[in-house]
Amino acid sequence: MRFNAHHFLKFSLLLLTEVLIAIYIHHGFIRGFAGDVLVILMLYYGIKCILPRPSSEQILKFVLLFACIVELLQLFEITRYLHMENRLLRTLLGTTFDPLDIIAYVTGYLLTLFFIKYSSLAEPKDIYLE
Repeated sequence: MRFNAHHFLKFSLLLLTEVLIAIYIHHGFIRGFAGDVLVILMLYYGIKCILPRPSSEQILKFVLLFACIVELLQLFEITRYLHMENRLLRTLLGTTFDPLDIIAYVTGYLLTLFFIKYSSLAEPKDIYLE
């Protein structure tokens, strides 16, 4: 396992963006849809910064599958059945199923796939710290 500082920087900036959206934007398109689109890109770079070996497309497929599973767990109210009282965990897992979230995840998947396939800026020379 090697650490990619460039991907970690992207992950960190996206994480900060997600936190700012969660704190300061309480409704509307940005919080309800754009934040869910960005979460796919954020998770992709989070994994990519420590696991460079699998292909970008494999990582991206895993991220989409993971996000959809979490959303389906919301449909079955997993936090209620497991008596999760931890606010951070409930925030991370979510508590309300919304089929539009899956559309946002697929949108994030497609945008990220387009970005990694067609942008010369998406995958610069890897910078690893060992």
